[in-house]
Amino acid sequence: MTKLPVFGTFGNAFGFAFTNFFTCFRLAWLPFSLLIIASQAVAWYVTDKMVSAVVTDPEPTPHIVFQQIFQHMDRFALLQGTLMILQAIVIAAVAVSIHRVILFGDRRPNSYLNFAFGKTEILYLLMTAIMLLLVMTLMAVILTPTIYALANGDFTSFFSQFEKFPQNMPNLMASGTFGVLMFAYLAGWIIVVFFMLRLAVWPPSVVATGRLSPSEAWNLTQGNAWRIIGLFVLTGIAIDFILLSIFGVGMANGGFEMLQHMKTMRQTHNPLEMREAIRDGLQSYLPLIFVLYLCVAIFFTSLGVALVTYAYKALKGYHAVDPIPS
Repeated sequence: MTKLPVFGTFGNAFGFAFTNFFTCFRLAWLPFSLLIIASQAVAWYVTDKMVSAVVTDPEPTPHIVFQQIFQHMDRFALLQGTLMILQAIVIAAVAVSIHRVILFGDRRPNSYLNFAFGKTEILYLLMTAIMLLLVMTLMAVILTPTIYALANGDFTSFFSQFEKFPQNMPNLMASGTFGVLMFAYLAGWIIVVFFMLRLAVWPPSVVATGRLSPSEAWNLTQGNAWRIIGLFVLTGIAIDFILLSIFGVGMANGGFEMLQHMKTMRQTHNPLEMREAIRDGLQSYLPLIFVLYLCVAIFFTSLGVALVTYAYKALKGYHAVDPIPS
């Protein structure tokens, strides 16, 4: 059983994300750009509908606002579903490209419009769907019998209690129902996390072997759960530091003034006017915001891919910088 070198893997992943950023950018900019444009179009559409719902009534109550929003819920659901499918395709295409750089040294040097989607990307997409289905199944296995026992078999009456939530929260707490449900929910997530840790290197395994079987990933991570947790915790601390640094720089360069201006606008303008003012104010900065958002998305995606790929190489006994046999 090979022990995962936590700090070595952490250093290799961050080193790759920084030193190979332009390679990752070249391989990922096209699919990520399409995803960002589609996401923003959907976000603006949904915002327009929600703002319109607010301003259609001179004194909108929450009930009226939600009622008007729900009139467009079918369109929202269709758009969100389409966006989720596009996101899955983009992540699969980008992740496989970056996995291949680390695993095989395949940098596709002359590819500037990279959006490959073949057998490996389809397997990667299927792996993602299986992991999502696994999470849902594990949570259902834990929560369904718990809810059945709490409801004495009457699911309708049980869920009807939550129509008055949170006003009836004291009664739920006093009866113990809420506490038992939260305990089962927490237990479910503990089990889910365990399975996700054991399958942490499944993504690079799919790319390396060209097979969907999770057995290799499950065997490699045996006895390494706490080391993988340590790797992710260490990475989370580093990411928080990076994000706080970016936030601090933004606040020091006009962020506080912008927030104060928005607060003033909220007090003196209706939502429709405020939306238009924000759009006008951001219009000249949109290209810069787009590029920054694109760079951040590519960097953190490449970092996430690098973490599990270098962990896979270490657990397989390969040197971090050497290509593995294809």
